[in-house]
Amino acid sequence: MDRPETAKPAEVVRPLTERIRSDVLVGTYRPGEWLRQVDLQETYGVTRAQIRRSLDDLVLMGMAEHVPNRGIRLVMPSTEARSQISEIRTILEREAALLMVKDIRSSDIEKIASAAAAFEQAIEVGSYVELRRLNHEFHRTMNASLANTMMANLLNDLRERDLPGSWSGWVSTSTLKASSDDHFDMVEALRRRDGPQLAEIVGRHINRWRAHAAEA
Repeated sequence: MDRPETAKPAEVVRPLTERIRSDVLVGTYRPGEWLRQVDLQETYGVTRAQIRRSLDDLVLMGMAEHVPNRGIRLVMPSTEARSQISEIRTILEREAALLMVKDIRSSDIEKIASAAAAFEQAIEVGSYVELRRLNHEFHRTMNASLANTMMANLLNDLRERDLPGSWSGWVSTSTLKASSDDHFDMVEALRRRDGPQLAEIVGRHINRWRAHAAEA
């Protein structure tokens, strides 16, 4: 029997959904993994009803899917789906790069540079989950510098929709280093206020996964 809920459902479910979503984004749960209600209930210390509603939210976000008579599992986007998301992201993020350089403050650039450095430092010693978290933080920090917050939120949503399927995207230290180099190249383009160069680097960064997919 579920425990009585003392808080209003939305007050619990919204932050709970974000907690689970954040754990998915950093790789705590693998693509295709079944999300068992009883395990999640124990992990997050909430009721079965609250977990059920949060799982419904994840399905609506496209991060999980309901399999009849089986339960809920994380999605594993196909190569075609990833390609389509990357095409959309490339168009939008290149345009965002041109806007970003116009109004970005020097303090914002230094925050982005610090996030880039934290990711690079973790390559040798960080766990996969920690690397995912730091990579996520770099891109969130960069998008936060946009004056258009609606665009920033859209860019984050599109990028994170693809993340559950990219568990094996970093297959070696060299691929991690290539991503890190892109981060620092973005910082330098921001410091020069060079929109076209930033747009080119962003487009390259978004589509790096394609080479690995072709090899696989």
